[in-house]
Amino acid sequence: MGPSKPGRKPQPRLPPPPAKKSNESTKRTLPGQAVWIVGGLLLALGSAHAYRFYGDGRTADYPVPSKHAQRWDPEVWGPGETLVFDIAPDADFEVYFDSPEGVIPYVERAMASWSAIPTADIAWRVSGVSDDNRAAGDGRNTIFVDEDDFSGGACGGYASGAGRWTGDRWRTTECDIALCRGWTEIDEEIPSEEVESYREAVREGSVGIFVHEFGHCLGLAHAGRLSTTRRWSVRGRLGESSLIHPRDPAMAYGISQEAVDGLSRDDLIGASLLRPARGWERTIGTIAGTITVAGEPAWFAHVWALPAGGDPLRERIGVFTNADGEFLLEGLEPGEYSLWAQPPGSLGAHRIPDEVHLDLDDALFGHFASVRARRTSDAGEFEVVRGRTLRAPPGEATAAAPGARTPIGPDGITPCRGLRVLAERPVPADGPLWFTRGDSRLRDDRWFGATLSLEWSSEAGSTLLDWTGPYRAWWWNSREDVIEPFGTTGLLAVNSTLDVSIGEMRIAPAGSGFRQTMEIAWPESTAATMRFRSPDGACEGEPLVTCDISGCYLIE
Repeated sequence: MGPSKPGRKPQPRLPPPPAKKSNESTKRTLPGQAVWIVGGLLLALGSAHAYRFYGDGRTADYPVPSKHAQRWDPEVWGPGETLVFDIAPDADFEVYFDSPEGVIPYVERAMASWSAIPTADIAWRVSGVSDDNRAAGDGRNTIFVDEDDFSGGACGGYASGAGRWTGDRWRTTECDIALCRGWTEIDEEIPSEEVESYREAVREGSVGIFVHEFGHCLGLAHAGRLSTTRRWSVRGRLGESSLIHPRDPAMAYGISQEAVDGLSRDDLIGASLLRPARGWERTIGTIAGTITVAGEPAWFAHVWALPAGGDPLRERIGVFTNADGEFLLEGLEPGEYSLWAQPPGSLGAHRIPDEVHLDLDDALFGHFASVRARRTSDAGEFEVVRGRTLRAPPGEATAAAPGARTPIGPDGITPCRGLRVLAERPVPADGPLWFTRGDSRLRDDRWFGATLSLEWSSEAGSTLLDWTGPYRAWWWNSREDVIEPFGTTGLLAVNSTLDVSIGEMRIAPAGSGFRQTMEIAWPESTAATMRFRSPDGACEGEPLVTCDISGCYLIE
């Protein structure tokens, strides 16, 4: 589905581009092998016993670390070889692509996204249109249109395939990619004079579907998304968007990409760990650690590694914790990394178990984790806290944080030992939220922005930053002219979101620690608030820093 908005009802007859969904995983037995289906909407999840968004092909446990991940049978797709796909002679391709041959350029663009990864051994090729229609488990990799998909009309596409045992490991032997039944017709509500431009836009959006589903064919399941609010400018019937936010992975659920054929650093590393280029594994390292909440393991928390230098939000790499709260960040280039932990944002993508805590405050850890090639660095144990404070919709009052307020300026203030906070005076930030289109009441909720810098030294010890608020758990339903809560079940289930837009972040070593600079923005009717705390006494109490339209303040 296209640029997804939390809680938006899917249109069953419309294949909106670019789809970034994945379907429920199922298995059925065929003679000598098993067939799996993944793509379109959801991914089945058993108990999580490891670290990344892979499956091992033989158990319900998900995710697993790369060493246990299901890979292709080398007799089918060996190192240095090219995997070949056919296009089915499916008349349904004529609806949007004019012919089965017409889909080939869009498939090849999606293939090129993955094959261009320099650290991965990935090569694909389209052989052309085959002589007969696709048959599951026939040993061929086929792209087709499924007139009878199992999604109930809310599917953009899915990947399915077959595998077998080789030695002690389950191996993939085939992967087919389907466009769902929405691609068999054009919505009759589209005006006739707009049909051709609509078809062109949908064809372009198909590249995003193919990119996502080829990722599933590689062995990737759904990645995590960054839990911060996105500010949109929406225009036109297909919802063209200007996204003021670092993109999430192509393998994340329901998040618009800056380009339909784009991949994030997280996608690149995930693919490279499955099919590494020769010698690449000797150049990378790993960070391991544990996340707890109230003294218990924080199961299925998401942890991002943010590299110092460059563009850390766009180059971030993420993993999930296992049932013991452990995380393993693999595929990292040597260097310094800051860590950010948060609960999962898109619940429908992962089938979050009931035991998982979903109201954790987002936490930035106050010291670097250093990575060396072919080594595992121990990041230690970090405790996150529960109790997100949700902001009211526009027009409803939001209580201010209590306590004495000390202004924070460019010279900074010290809330904890070894930590200095600097802030510039807030200014109006351009760009509305995506759901403000056509509604003057919500458009009046202006946004303000500021530059916030955190200087962490070695004396800060185990101090960390919790984003305590605001968080948002509602969305604007423009069709019904009402505000509705995020869904907690179904295809578009979404967790509450950090209602602060972080457009840019810079991390650089500074003295015995590092300096973290963030360009943040927040709605006028609320305030961006964060708490500093430390179990080793570096912070006295839990001081708050808050930014509203009048400035940034330390609250004690």
